[in-house]
Amino acid sequence: MKLKRTWAGFVLLAVGLVVLGGAKKPIKDLPAFAAEIESITVYDLEGLKAAKYAEEDLQKATKATLDPELFRRLAPKAQYRNEWVLWKGSRLAVVRMKDDSERQLALSYYGGFFSILDNDGYFVFEGESRKQWEQAFSKSIVHETFIPKRIERNKNREAAP
Repeated sequence: MKLKRTWAGFVLLAVGLVVLGGAKKPIKDLPAFAAEIESITVYDLEGLKAAKYAEEDLQKATKATLDPELFRRLAPKAQYRNEWVLWKGSRLAVVRMKDDSERQLALSYYGGFFSILDNDGYFVFEGESRKQWEQAFSKSIVHETFIPKRIERNKNREAAP
């Protein structure tokens, strides 16, 4: 009988820890979050798989800097949503906070939205803020930095014996 109670207690404790530990607290106050950002580094790695990347992957990847001031300026205009969305493509971004902690984002280059990876939901830009976001991220980083680097890398691989 004592063994059954001990086992039951252990199971209840384990379930409680999983529920509490797995619960995500969404960041709905994006301007407050953005105010604490020190730097944003975007990697030419698929954003939605970010938790699987090792430090070695980040070191080898092409990277670019996204202006944190632009992010702070656009943050108040982003709308929080917690619904299913089709991701057509994203890039991993690592955000260094002022307290030296890091957060990971998935930045979509189709649709003007992004997600803070350890949180529920996502944020979407609309109207003029979406145009500014797409200019800074999709055009400047993806099209003008990552794609030319990929082309160069592929040419080098083809030329290698």
